[in-house]
Amino acid sequence: MPFLRPKFLTVAALFAPSILLPADLPPSPWMPLRQQALAASSAGSFDKAEEILRSAITSHANLGGAAKDGVGLWNQLGLVHQAEYRWEEAAQDFRHALEFNQRVTEPNTLQTASVLSNLGTISQSQGEWKDAEKYFRQAYALLEEKQLKETATAGPVLNNLALDLQQQGRYKEAESFYALAFAAFRRIQGENTLEFARLLVNAGAFDFEAGRLSDALAKQRRAIQIQNTLPFVRDDDRGYVMNNLGLTLFALNEFSEAESSFLKALELEKHGPPRLSIRVIEVLNSLAVVETRIGRLVAAEQYSQEALRLADQRLGKNDQIFASIWNNLGATAVAQHDLRKAKRLFEKARQRWIETVGRDSPKYSSTLSNLAGLEAKHGKHKQAQTLLTEALRIDQARWGPVHPQVAIDLANLASQAFFQRHFDEAIGLYKRAEFMQAAMLGSKHPEVAGTWRNLAVVYEVAKQDANAETAYRNSIEAFESQPGTTNPALSKCLREYAAFLRKLQRFSEAEQTDARASRIEVKTAINAERADSGRRSGMAFQN
Repeated sequence: MPFLRPKFLTVAALFAPSILLPADLPPSPWMPLRQQALAASSAGSFDKAEEILRSAITSHANLGGAAKDGVGLWNQLGLVHQAEYRWEEAAQDFRHALEFNQRVTEPNTLQTASVLSNLGTISQSQGEWKDAEKYFRQAYALLEEKQLKETATAGPVLNNLALDLQQQGRYKEAESFYALAFAAFRRIQGENTLEFARLLVNAGAFDFEAGRLSDALAKQRRAIQIQNTLPFVRDDDRGYVMNNLGLTLFALNEFSEAESSFLKALELEKHGPPRLSIRVIEVLNSLAVVETRIGRLVAAEQYSQEALRLADQRLGKNDQIFASIWNNLGATAVAQHDLRKAKRLFEKARQRWIETVGRDSPKYSSTLSNLAGLEAKHGKHKQAQTLLTEALRIDQARWGPVHPQVAIDLANLASQAFFQRHFDEAIGLYKRAEFMQAAMLGSKHPEVAGTWRNLAVVYEVAKQDANAETAYRNSIEAFESQPGTTNPALSKCLREYAAFLRKLQRFSEAEQTDARASRIEVKTAINAERADSGRRSGMAFQN
């Protein structure tokens, strides 16, 4: 029978805002202290940097220092607080810098743009995207007005503006600003800097959201390459990129590599400050998703329970991360055939999404799709269709009419049309989904293979044998192109194709196809046993 795709919830691809260092100014009495603070920050000694800067700020106030020096001192202190994720203090520091800037007869344009852009990153951290956009546009307008677009400040400002537009779902505008940012970096700073790595992280997240997974993968690997050449990169910055790499690999069905990337991210994130516990929880949540897809359900549940334990300890009881964990625990329960438990978990997640992100969020639509799957398992296909139609509406509003997530929604709706024996409708929906998936993910992607397999089943039941055979062959060819020699989805498709061949009385071909499926199933069982054995001996969670 056609299958309905469950929707797991990993954390969305993370972004890395660019912070702008204070612009170089003429020598002043506080320049040596600022340089000492910068050196301490670069080495990760933020407490020492803060101590130096506060001493300089006190001296500046007592001696009635020039306003232009106050701009630099407060901006640099804001960067220290921002690096420690002390957002409110950083915002206050940057506002102090702007106050001093207003007292300067001829403000330094690069310094002003730096402060404005850094205030924008604070707004981003609070999810205040419109406010952030205002700051970034003001910063870039200053650079344009003073003909300073060819300075090192331009690239990071453009990167931040592109990121901000992306978060607002304004993809065409975001794409144009990312292009401008890449051009600016390559003209002015080159590619071997931490800021260029941050641009790659953001542009990779943009490609991930747009369904351009191979492009996202290339950018993430390049960002890691750059980080490895730099003398000092914070562990949580490295964890950022490893997490995004894992998300992309997971979307490409490269589950083993995705798991490895998430485990590396988890190890790196452990070293972050306690206020970043959310990142550890999110990686644990992603690991649970990977284990569920692989079929290691005990491990999946352990990761989810550890994520819940940490969330209970370190986050507010109403945090939205609980909804994501419950959603994924529900998907694990479905795989364990415990549908009552799954329904309870999905309903908890659904309510928490309503309370935190509202009914128009793709997160909410993901849980609606999973509830639809439960309705379908109980034979309530009209109810499932209603839920899936709402999920499609939400996802199209967020991503537009052509997106891999929208294709999954169409395929899920097609499965419900099939069960209601609306075969022409099901075929039309599957064709739309396959066309979209092939265009955005490639004709050999696992999602395309799965859609061809579903089409084959519909054609077979509708007694369109020639179309059914073509669809089975397309599905098998796509599954065979995936890495590795043990693909349970391929063996299942081969079994179904063998049964179809017997109906056509092509018994020799059916026997050969069954033999291929058997070889895959034996290898799958052996590999699973080895993996579970290794997992039992090596699994541990951080405290």
